[in-house]
Amino acid sequence: MPAAPPSGATGSPPAASASAAAGSDTNRPRVTAFDHATLVAGDLDRTRAFYVGLLGMTEVPRPAFSFGGLWFATAPGGPPALHIIESHGPGTPRPDVPGPGSGPPGINEDGRSKQTRGPHLALRCDDPRAFEPLLDAAGAQFVRRAKRRPDGATQVFVCDPDGHVIELCSAPA
Repeated sequence: MPAAPPSGATGSPPAASASAAAGSDTNRPRVTAFDHATLVAGDLDRTRAFYVGLLGMTEVPRPAFSFGGLWFATAPGGPPALHIIESHGPGTPRPDVPGPGSGPPGINEDGRSKQTRGPHLALRCDDPRAFEPLLDAAGAQFVRRAKRRPDGATQVFVCDPDGHVIELCSAPA
């Protein structure tokens, strides 16, 4: 009979060991909050129209980086939760902007269909279904229309102008 692989041999630590290690050292650094998500966009005006005009987010000031972009908050006066970087540098639609480059806009642009169980950004809202007529009128691409999760939350999955999958979700019931 072959020997069992050593604990953690798959490349990830066993949950029990990781939990025990985290709880045993109160001076250990730890993550304290989610700060923001960053997406790459090809057209800042279309991106602003989607996140501010359709989803109702608030554009907030961003530092004077050497490349274009936008920052959005979920509420006026709130912290920036979403950073948008304008696609730039080698191998992108804006090769004229110096620097190492941002990579191309979008997620899953390799021919596979968009999925709800793949990379996506989830944004909490009161009623995701209320966004469907606005998104329809704007010609947005839906990945999945409103669906109720087993915990009572409602989800709508849609693509932003660069093809990033965005989940609009309510709180669990």
